[in-house]
Amino acid sequence: MNGTPGFRSETCPKHYAEEDWIDWLLGRKPKLEYETMTGHLERCPRCRGIEAAWAPLLKNDGLRENDVPADGPRMAKSHLLSEAMHRRLRGRVRLRAAGIRARRALHAHRRTAVALAAAAALLLCVAGLYRTTASQSDQRKAAAAVLEPTAQSFLEDPQTASYRIHPGQEALGEGYIWFNDSSGEMYVMLDGVLPSEDHDVQAWAVDAQERERVNLGLLHHDRASRAYLYIRKGMLLQAHHIALTVEPSGGSSMPTEPDALVFRLRRG
Repeated sequence: MNGTPGFRSETCPKHYAEEDWIDWLLGRKPKLEYETMTGHLERCPRCRGIEAAWAPLLKNDGLRENDVPADGPRMAKSHLLSEAMHRRLRGRVRLRAAGIRARRALHAHRRTAVALAAAAALLLCVAGLYRTTASQSDQRKAAAAVLEPTAQSFLEDPQTASYRIHPGQEALGEGYIWFNDSSGEMYVMLDGVLPSEDHDVQAWAVDAQERERVNLGLLHHDRASRAYLYIRKGMLLQAHHIALTVEPSGGSSMPTEPDALVFRLRRG
């Protein structure tokens, strides 16, 4: 994040933020993601700097030892921050620790919270539910347009339909597809993708007989857990469906793994 000094000229290829490394130090990441981030740390100077800045603060702020994995990162002392920045970061750590304590208290009173949530849900009317759903859809569409500005007119076209998808691999999270049969354009977005240094998600256009596959490209990451791809006019006009596969980093000329998702193009 912008709050950590000394790393502004460097970038992280997986777009890890300070919050990711705080959770990693606290042992709050799933095992697979924790191991992936551990391997990434050896190759990314920016992330090593963030880890080195936060480790002593988290250790010295009174967080319990079992908040960090037994084989977790060492709490190396950092000399990168000024005393003023140390005080500022300590304040942020205390706020985060307070949030952790609040979540634990909420978990202890889960039954009460569930009952209250159920009662609140009964008060929602149909119009309110519709507005919430529409708002979430609009927010996703706006985020997609920001990531790929050239797709904005396609996303706003009334003939563009949107679909929610669930890839066969849990590591790909959940996704959304926008498709326009008239223009032959498509936009794919995956949320909750587990980051990987060794693999990429690749899209293919497949004919009806599945005899030919055309490489549509790799999904791009704007952050560690989100990937997207805008497929432009003409590339899908002869396709029967698209498929997503998980390929070695950099992609493949032909798929090397089974399809993680198959989406049939809704024609006419």
